[in-house]
Amino acid sequence: MANYTWKMWNIPGDELETSMVWADRFQSEKAAPTTQKVTGYDPLKFDDHTLGKGIRFQVYPKHGWNAVWDAMVTRSTVVRDSIVGIEDEYRKPYVLTGSGEKYFFADYHTVFCSIDIDRLWGEDALPYTGRMMIPLLIPGLAHAFPEGAESLHYSSCEFQTRVTEMKVITRHDSPDTLIIIEVPVLPGAAKCFPSNTLEYALEHNLFAEKAYPQQSAQAFDTYEAYVERGRKIPNLRYVGRHAEFKYWVRASGLRRERVSAWGWGPTRIRIVKPYQILPSTTSHKHEPLVPTLEVFSRLGLCDLDLNLNHLIERGVEVEEVRRALASNGQRVWIVSGGWCDFFDPPPKIDETFGSVGRQVAMARAFDVSVLRLFFGRLPLHEYCGEARETIVANIRRLADQYPQIQFNFENHGGASSRPDVCRDVLDRVGRANARLTFDPINFE
Repeated sequence: MANYTWKMWNIPGDELETSMVWADRFQSEKAAPTTQKVTGYDPLKFDDHTLGKGIRFQVYPKHGWNAVWDAMVTRSTVVRDSIVGIEDEYRKPYVLTGSGEKYFFADYHTVFCSIDIDRLWGEDALPYTGRMMIPLLIPGLAHAFPEGAESLHYSSCEFQTRVTEMKVITRHDSPDTLIIIEVPVLPGAAKCFPSNTLEYALEHNLFAEKAYPQQSAQAFDTYEAYVERGRKIPNLRYVGRHAEFKYWVRASGLRRERVSAWGWGPTRIRIVKPYQILPSTTSHKHEPLVPTLEVFSRLGLCDLDLNLNHLIERGVEVEEVRRALASNGQRVWIVSGGWCDFFDPPPKIDETFGSVGRQVAMARAFDVSVLRLFFGRLPLHEYCGEARETIVANIRRLADQYPQIQFNFENHGGASSRPDVCRDVLDRVGRANARLTFDPINFE
């Protein structure tokens, strides 16, 4: 494995720290879990390697990691931005982002960092090897490797280090197969690829100039210095391979790095705010939308609740609104949809689902995952067990159809003017992405 280790780290084997030698990566690494004797590295790995046989910390969720990440962010506010670093660390520390936003640590109970710890401080001091993942979807081929084989490791001087058949890991049942080819890359490699392919690779976690910590005594000393520097911030925690500068966080880096698609990558951060006050365009449905947005901007109102009335009823184009928002430096956090009636039985309810589908598409176009809707128009005196079963089934169907969208149902007239009705319906729906927009004026 001499050449394998060399191309993995771009350091000749006789110059490597023991913890960086591939065959010793578990038992030699600082604080790594204890495994059984490892005296070499078998280039052919079978499915029980990643899925946990003999190594208790390796697991794969039943429905895949995507389902885990989706559940984690269902009720979160996701901010896509670059990290400049921690500022004012001795008095009132905060995270400064590329857009100029300041996120003060004191505003949050706990702040979890999973990006490179040196990057959190606005520096670039810890050594890493990068990697590029090349996906190959092969239609009509059920299995590419010998039965049960998960990955092949190439120990000579080929560009690739390993080739993995993903369905063996995920247990996905398909007549086709997906092969992932992993190639180590060095710092600065991003400059060698076309911008459109690199942008796609970064968005889908197929490319990272920092992927594997190059662990050494000097690197550990540097890391510990950052940890010590952060002790003055009592609610700062570190999780994951990058923040903890550990190689063994998860067996499969491809699945581990999926987190960054939700804003935890080396240049992104996800912060859940304790509250956020959003001015809404709802009260301005009778004025042209684009000039209204400009007025909001001039008043310093840049974080918005955008009512979709102009787009649904008046034909205003999504792209026109997006251009206006970008020009004004504004961001939409919630979109407020039009009237829908979830008390309707089939086939009338199909009109509502068609309308909501179009509104969801608009929400996604604005990179928004929260959509405000209404329960429906049913008069209170007509609310009964049958009506309750109808609306519960309809909202549950909607929530299951769009699991990544949070639907906030506003109480507004009729049966929904009673708090006990709203609570009863949502309790019976039992979906985390079906919530209540509380309007106390509309309750009777």
